[in-house]
Amino acid sequence: MSFYILIAIGWKGCVYTMKKEDSIIYACVVIGAGIGLVFGRAIIGVLIGLGIGYIIKTIISHDGK
Repeated sequence: MSFYILIAIGWKGCVYTMKKEDSIIYACVVIGAGIGLVFGRAIIGVLIGLGIGYIIKTIISHDGK
């Protein structure tokens, strides 16, 4: 399943496409950073969000196969 989210960056007309699985990781990192900021440890929140995002990505990608 090739579902792409198109992210347009206005600087010099650069365009980057991101797969659905990658956007899940990105969302988990952002949520983890937000929770980490509440506790004063944004970096740790980012790392935890990254790990959770990869776990979710692995679960989703194995369901389709």
